[in-house]
Amino acid sequence: MQWACTACGYHNDRSPICDACGVARRHLEDPPLDIPRRPRWAEIGAAYLAGTYALLALGGLTVLAIEPLRSSVGLGSEWIALEIVLAAAATYAAAIDALWTRRFNQASLSVPRTVRTGLPFDAVVTLVPYERLERVWVTIELVDRFFETVHRGGRRSVRTRSRVVERIRLQAGESVAGRREATFIATFHAPVPSIAHGSVHAEIQASIAAFFGPLVPGLAHHARNLRQHGGYHVRARIRTGLWRRAYEQQVISVMVSVGPRDAQSASSATSSVATASSTSPSGVQP
Repeated sequence: MQWACTACGYHNDRSPICDACGVARRHLEDPPLDIPRRPRWAEIGAAYLAGTYALLALGGLTVLAIEPLRSSVGLGSEWIALEIVLAAAATYAAAIDALWTRRFNQASLSVPRTVRTGLPFDAVVTLVPYERLERVWVTIELVDRFFETVHRGGRRSVRTRSRVVERIRLQAGESVAGRREATFIATFHAPVPSIAHGSVHAEIQASIAAFFGPLVPGLAHHARNLRQHGGYHVRARIRTGLWRRAYEQQVISVMVSVGPRDAQSASSATSSVATASSTSPSGVQP
């Protein structure tokens, strides 16, 4: 199939590259987006936080391994081990945030805020990487998150539970073009709510995580997901190589019932439309 190069006007046969000027056909038909350049590591605040927490974890390991240092600090081994675990977790969370900021200009999940039970709705994942990425996995799940009452030793407590209603894998290890928008769409049917959703404990945990969010970027991301705890959620899992991240959005499933009066009105409207359609514009029936 012939195609004309818009850069020089030369007509090519089937070659993916213009024989006259060497411009790729894909570059002309799907031009890259006008987005800023990929940020350097020195321009990402989360990278500094990851380095700081890594030094804290390394310092904790050093203190734990050397007896004179551990004695001079005056803390027990279990407290030093706890500091190492927390610093390592904060290092991983900050490193994920820094890596995501460096790789993607945009990585988002969008779903409708409310849907009517029984009707389909779309969940859309948008990825705009700065450079071409290999081995990208995209999975979208519809998750029912609810709370279960537990009685233990005469005490009543509430624990969180979740189940995956449906899972759709849209990409498994394929590449994503750089500086271009890649859109992945999954269609679900809104289920009928059967369990009460909602908890004050989730709001409290989200508030605590958001308070420490400026210090640990991973906690801020966790707080955004936790604030939508309870109910039906759409969760998008994105993985590039060994690094992965999840995005969640809540979907409110609304039940709309039709009463007798509404049904009678709908029937009257249908018969009126049928009568009008059987009458010609001049008022003479055929």
